[in-house]
Amino acid sequence: METYGYFSETAPKLGVVTATKGDFDHGAKDSSESRLRTLFNEMVKDGSISQNSLFVDRINGAGYIPAQQVAEKLAAARVDVILIANLSFPSGHVFATLAADPYLRM
Repeated sequence: METYGYFSETAPKLGVVTATKGDFDHGAKDSSESRLRTLFNEMVKDGSISQNSLFVDRINGAGYIPAQQVAEKLAAARVDVILIANLSFPSGHVFATLAADPYLRM
């Protein structure tokens, strides 16, 4: 079925990563991530993103190694788009960053 200008069989493969520092309100971070995960699951279900899309476990704190491991996982999965959700804001708001074609740099 075509709903978004493409068929669900050719929907973009999304990779979602949430990241946070240890500061601020942990409940707000969990709530923000939960809402994002619910939206992600709804998008998979309705075919707006690929069934093979990934929601990667949260990266806690700063550091090269965890970020590199997530980048390698998403590159290996050959996702079309990466959404990085920064949950580090004390207000519980999420700052999202999009990147396309991450594996082209490999």
